[in-house]
Amino acid sequence: MRIPLTLLVLCGLGTSVSSAQDIGPSSGAIMPVGGALRDTTIWRRFIDLAGGIDVPFVVIPTAGGAEAYDQYWAGARTLKMLGATDVVVVHTYDRDEADTDRFAAPVRRARGVWFGGGRQWRLADSYLDTKVFLRNVAIDQHLLKRNRQFDMIEIIEARPELLGLGLDENTALVIQGDTAEVLGGTYVAVYDAQRQIDSGGLFYFLAPGDRLNLSTREAFRPGRTMNELQRVEKRRWP
Repeated sequence: MRIPLTLLVLCGLGTSVSSAQDIGPSSGAIMPVGGALRDTTIWRRFIDLAGGIDVPFVVIPTAGGAEAYDQYWAGARTLKMLGATDVVVVHTYDRDEADTDRFAAPVRRARGVWFGGGRQWRLADSYLDTKVFLRNVAIDQHLLKRNRQFDMIEIIEARPELLGLGLDENTALVIQGDTAEVLGGTYVAVYDAQRQIDSGGLFYFLAPGDRLNLSTREAFRPGRTMNELQRVEKRRWP
């Protein structure tokens, strides 16, 4: 089974996830992005969430697939151009190395951690179930631009406990606590095997400004609940 899914961007990765929260961070924020990022508003929101241009940032380019990366990797350039003064590149393809305190130290020191683009399964191969990753969420990118809105379905059917999130290009989610807010230019698709959309569809879309409670899996649009808009029923798929 092909699994093209993983997290792209995390902000405030050094903070912990409490036992009562299987998804959202207990402090700080997590910010997945759908790729092809052009909107500097998203970049600046990432920097602001981390604490500003003077806090430490880590950039992880592993998804790119190059044999090695050094501190001059061009992928760190955008943060520096936007004023970040403390940017460190961290990389390995060895999961055992990624799970060491030594490797995780700069990540835990950082206030903002940015995963670069590429083949995102390389991030899963290197970092899943180690001291640097997120739990219980599957995330895909380039959703509508590359007609990938159906790719997540086989993942959620195979792992129904996961919450699936598909982000289109130039679009982000800002996750603080158990609340995720859509930011950017287009849409985020939500896949949830624990609920069924009344229309019979297998996913629904959130627009910029919409919010999703990751714990209850309820979506909200300012002034209305997504249950009113989508009539999502609380029953499992047949």
